[in-house]
Amino acid sequence: MRTNGKCTAFSLCIAVAGFTIAGSARAEILVNLKGQKQNPSVQMCMGIAGGANGGVVKDGAKIVVWDCNGADDQIWSQPQDPVLAPWFYYRNFFLRDLATDGSSPACIQDGWINNTVGDKGAQLGIAACAANGTSLSQQWIFDDAGENDPAGFPCYKIYSGYSWRAVGVANAQSNPVQHGMAVIVWDSNSSDDQIWCVHPNPPKIIVS
Repeated sequence: MRTNGKCTAFSLCIAVAGFTIAGSARAEILVNLKGQKQNPSVQMCMGIAGGANGGVVKDGAKIVVWDCNGADDQIWSQPQDPVLAPWFYYRNFFLRDLATDGSSPACIQDGWINNTVGDKGAQLGIAACAANGTSLSQQWIFDDAGENDPAGFPCYKIYSGYSWRAVGVANAQSNPVQHGMAVIVWDSNSSDDQIWCVHPNPPKIIVS
């Protein structure tokens, strides 16, 4: 990953098959690129609907975009599943929230809502993090989007390791990104709502 051959947002760089990928257990946030371009001073982050009550979330909690606020539900780490890593050329990561799912780590899962794993348009949800090597639906593949965001941080397209659909914002391909919109998997397209930029917490805000 970039920039100028250096990792700018993740803490660990690994060279694989001629390009560089990254993994991190450091707490970071995922900022939607389309939301940034709409209004750089009010950024939209991936988080958990309703927030994290006392740092705890429940199975099935929905993933949405909301104004970036530095709350626990918007803070993610990206530990790698070493068992499945060779299948994904070492680009696969859990998305683990700073909050917990009861007494267990909380991870994003493809299609946890209404048992829609892999379905086009399925909203992402929270589940207890699976053991290494046991859940393709909790594997997320980060592909370099080839650009930095207005704040200078690298951006990625994120794919489900189960369905290979891209993570984006529902109904945002032709509409503005607004807080409360669902985060879903959809067929990959050229819309910036499917591009996510990795910032340290708190995010760097650009004031125009």
